[in-house]
Amino acid sequence: MRACCGSSRNEAVTKMSSTISTTSDMNSKTKRKPTMREYNEFANLHNQTIKDLSARKLSNECGDRLNLSDELVTDHYRIGSAIGEGKYGTVYRGHSLKNPDFVVAIKVIKLRKLKSHFETVMKEIQTLKEVSHPNIVKIFEIFKTDKKLFLVMEYVRGKELFDFIVSKNKVREEDAQVIIEQLVKIVKYLNSLNICHRDLKPENIMIDSSLKIKLLDFGLSTHFKEFKNLSSPVGTPYYVSPEVLRGDYNKECDMWSIGVITYILLTGTPPFQAESMTDIYKLISQGDFFFYEEDWENISEEAKDFVKNLIQPVVKRRLSPDQALKHVWLKHSSCIELELDNSLLERLAHSKTPSDLKKEVLLILINLSDGNKIRQWNEC
Repeated sequence: MRACCGSSRNEAVTKMSSTISTTSDMNSKTKRKPTMREYNEFANLHNQTIKDLSARKLSNECGDRLNLSDELVTDHYRIGSAIGEGKYGTVYRGHSLKNPDFVVAIKVIKLRKLKSHFETVMKEIQTLKEVSHPNIVKIFEIFKTDKKLFLVMEYVRGKELFDFIVSKNKVREEDAQVIIEQLVKIVKYLNSLNICHRDLKPENIMIDSSLKIKLLDFGLSTHFKEFKNLSSPVGTPYYVSPEVLRGDYNKECDMWSIGVITYILLTGTPPFQAESMTDIYKLISQGDFFFYEEDWENISEEAKDFVKNLIQPVVKRRLSPDQALKHVWLKHSSCIELELDNSLLERLAHSKTPSDLKKEVLLILINLSDGNKIRQWNEC
């Protein structure tokens, strides 16, 4: 990492602007700072390919691996209007027939569209069934037919963190602290379950008006062993760590991604800028980035130190989740108190048994153990 100002950043942006202008439909090739959307389009890569199965066979495999019954989703939920389109199908707003006030998101996946992505979707579903954290989207139930898979999930309000950044160009430092503290706590929780997310990026994070975040998309997540490294080079170009590119990594790669996200939140641009992905990978491998004066002049030294110690190519020197939470920059964070918001109330209302309710309450208490306070508990 090199701290520098002015001309070097301008040269990098000029090169990238030139490249983007030749690969997009922009009318003007005037040199300018690329937008976050253009950075993203510039980094799009190929999709993975696995086996191709018929819809019926996929349905049977889903049933076997996820232990699904033959009940119909419409026996339990009323499916309302569409609220989004995904890679494999449509997401609908839904309501529980038992409790009409309980709002859910129902993701309807067309099995014939899965094809080569079947394993990715199965892995994501299995991981979401395993985790339970207030900042991770929750999956409630799964239903299937011969042609479709129905995922009944927590209804998440807000927008993608990516769109949040784009709308603001860059985020206030105090807001970035609140967002990043939550993200570090998520990674700490996943590490406790030996889960490595491997694709942390703003597009996989939802944020609401109170700055509370929800992590989505566990398609690239995997379980790790403490003394056995992973080797599959997966992730999204701008956010992958040097060791992922080398194919020899472990849980620490998620903390690198948090460093990159922090840099983007504070400046509105990614730390690694060049005219080709090959050159960007070289910069990532060397941990070669700049604190450009024009972007960082109003940002604290503590923030720079935090970023520098996360975008650290030497894994042993990179901050762990515990170290990051103790870093002076996050100690200044006024992280939002955990409240009994609508989504949590919905989860409690949907608990089927006293045991389920007990688990939810225990989860709240565990997540308050670091000093957050319950504002008030009234009668249950």
